Amino acid sequence: MKAKRKRATLESRRTANRARYRRHKRRMKMQVRTDYARRRYHGDLSKEFVASLFERQRQCFYCGIELTSDNASLEHIRPELGNAPDNMTVACIPCNCSKGADTPEQFAMRLAQRGIHHALLPADTPVQKRLI
Repeated sequence: MKAKRKRATLESRRTANRARYRRHKRRMKMQVRTDYARRRYHGDLSKEFVASLFERQRQCFYCGIELTSDNASLEHIRPELGNAPDNMTVACIPCNCSKGADTPEQFAMRLAQRGIHHALLPADTPVQKRLI
């Protein structure tokens, strides 16, 4: 009886270890991809570049409201690409915080559901009316 239980325990541990190994392997692959993207596209942004970006863009990249020094923030268009100059834009703080890791197209669809049309969307995309 004891040997039978020991064998069952050993098998369940092996099964659990295999699953843990697969999860770890998948996680490590994802980590390597993320690290590679960060190293490849990492760049330091100068104060002059950031200032010129804020000067050129006076409207939120996503919702189009006029930006002031109180509601403007620097935004990664695609967060996984890091601080590359062509990956940066200016957005209002609510859009920047609510975008998360969405692609610009996914976030534009979410904006359309809230009643805001974005230039990234086709003209025939239905936009819900605001309930204000």
